[in-house]
Amino acid sequence: MTQHEKRDHAYLSASGSHRWLHCTPSVMLEELHGIEGDKTFAEEGTKAHELAELYIKRDILGETIADSDLDKIKSSEYYSAEMESAVKWYVEIIGECFREAQTADKCAQLITEQRVDLRDWVPESFGTTDCTIIANDEMLVIDLKYGKGVRVDAENNPQLRLYALGSYKEHNIVYDIKTVKTMIIQPRIDHVSTETISIEDLLVWAENEVRPNAEKAFSGVGDLVTGDWCQFCKVRTRCRKLYEENIEKAKICFGEDPNIMSDDEIAEVVIKGEKITSWITAVQEMAEREAIAGKKFKGLKLVRGRSVRKWVNDEKARQAILERFPGLTESQITKVKLCGIGDLEKLLGKKVFADNLSDLTIKPDGALKLVGESDARPEASKTDLAKDAFSD
Repeated sequence: MTQHEKRDHAYLSASGSHRWLHCTPSVMLEELHGIEGDKTFAEEGTKAHELAELYIKRDILGETIADSDLDKIKSSEYYSAEMESAVKWYVEIIGECFREAQTADKCAQLITEQRVDLRDWVPESFGTTDCTIIANDEMLVIDLKYGKGVRVDAENNPQLRLYALGSYKEHNIVYDIKTVKTMIIQPRIDHVSTETISIEDLLVWAENEVRPNAEKAFSGVGDLVTGDWCQFCKVRTRCRKLYEENIEKAKICFGEDPNIMSDDEIAEVVIKGEKITSWITAVQEMAEREAIAGKKFKGLKLVRGRSVRKWVNDEKARQAILERFPGLTESQITKVKLCGIGDLEKLLGKKVFADNLSDLTIKPDGALKLVGESDARPEASKTDLAKDAFSD
């Protein structure tokens, strides 16, 4: 089994390419001033990838896997019925893709967890593909995204395209590959996304966009450029460019005239305010962590927030209350509450929950929220507006 947690990571990684292709100095700034975030989600994703690799080898390729490898994953704190269900759904899709490939080409190949060389386009870089299927003149590059917080699409996705370039370089000697299809599978949100691109167009993209920007990024030169790629940047809370742009946005939002705001100005506040608020929160959290670690910021101090009383020991308190107040009953001093749907789904697994308990659940419409037109969600209808108006 591939030692996922021990993988080396390239300086210019494919996973970070969305950022360094747009903001070329960001990688060097992260090296010098980056702040590491919570690694829990990354470690959880690593376990999901390890489990997926074992199941692909066992269930699709017919290989024998060591029970100890499977036991090691299932004994991890990150393993759950939800992970089992999500990974099996991912493996089922790969199985379907491979069977289709075998129908088209009896010599179709499936390769899992393959390290690919990106140095033809990105200095000293490499990546690892989760799964690659080759049949006739088409190559399918599949990537598992275990996270569910941000939906990821394959269209124009530089990470998947870089993996496709590396896979093409690896296999082009044997296979006459003319077309690449990339696929992202996010099983926890039931999301599958694909992009099909010719090798010719992929190589043009690599020469015109990847190579020149990768050279700049490797040298740490170029202009700082802000965008949605800033979200996961390790230096976003220290970046002067982001600071200056957010301060300028705030000036634009609130304007110089303190009197009545126009409708256009209100719309501008709504559109820009959410990103500014997110950035301010991130800066506040960073400063708080550093202050707790001992750093002093001029004009700031650490204080104790409000706290609430709690029992020293719930069980001892329960027994003492019943002893001291014989008139009280168990039902009066304790509450039994059904655990949340998400918690139970994680406990049982998504498919088991859906097959057995979906008839007991409903999903009401979410509350109306005003967002920018670029938001991917469909606009609420007049019927929705009327329904909410009468529900108050």
